[in-house]
Amino acid sequence: MRRKYSLVGLMLALVCAATACNIGTPSPTPGILVPADTAVLTPTETVTLAPIHSYAVVLVPERGTLDVHTAAGKSSPAAGTLAWDAVGLQSTGNFAAVGTDTWVELNLPGGGTGWVNRNNLTEYVPSGTFCTDPGPLALFPTIGMAVNTSNGSALAALVSPVHGLAVGYIHGGTPRVYAPPELVSIFTSIESVNWGLGPGSGLPVMGTFNDRVRPDLIDVLGGAYMPYCNTIQLGGASYSVQWPAEWKNINFYSLYKPGPAGQEEAWMTWLAGVDYVDGLPYLFSLARYNWEP
Repeated sequence: MRRKYSLVGLMLALVCAATACNIGTPSPTPGILVPADTAVLTPTETVTLAPIHSYAVVLVPERGTLDVHTAAGKSSPAAGTLAWDAVGLQSTGNFAAVGTDTWVELNLPGGGTGWVNRNNLTEYVPSGTFCTDPGPLALFPTIGMAVNTSNGSALAALVSPVHGLAVGYIHGGTPRVYAPPELVSIFTSIESVNWGLGPGSGLPVMGTFNDRVRPDLIDVLGGAYMPYCNTIQLGGASYSVQWPAEWKNINFYSLYKPGPAGQEEAWMTWLAGVDYVDGLPYLFSLARYNWEP
């Protein structure tokens, strides 16, 4: 957990270790690359009907591909691949539990159906639809209340039940991915996280979520922040920031708090990624940015 990754590196590594990310194969065009045959279920699989959604691929490296399987489970044959940025993938309404993972059956653009691990999917919401949805804007003050009152259970209920919460505190530092059950005790946890190297000292910035992250979340979410939809808004920085390619299909807001007059460098931004589950917005990620020398 202490190895240094990009903002999403740790989250991607954890998911790809348990799923079928074919990281080494570039994809020249978005969408399905090799059509999959209609899935044939084995007698031991338990398939359950679920609401039909349109999905998009997430947590696959830029120009990489994601394997599609003929049946639920990574041990089943691969029948095709999806590009790292594929969108508009319609589900059949079938899903299956394999161990601790959930697999979703998709209608593939090239014909037939195939199964994909739910961890590598997000419900597809076009940017224009997202930016006019009042749900995310209502979500952020509720998150602020949970943080301000140190209510871990309330925070956990607002975080993606599929992907958990990825938190980055230092630009270029080490992210920490919290599974939803961990969030219940996040404000009382004594885990000292290595958030990355301090920009001034060059020394590791250590501390608990409660000691390090919580005060800066309160500072922004409890103040007069300005939301910018799918746009990175900073107050001026000596570094560049890009939304991670592996999160291309995750919408986000810049929650930007400008510095006061005469202290313009005291700005702070939290980039908040939003994941939709059964049509409802949940917090997917938080990444803090501020002025660095």
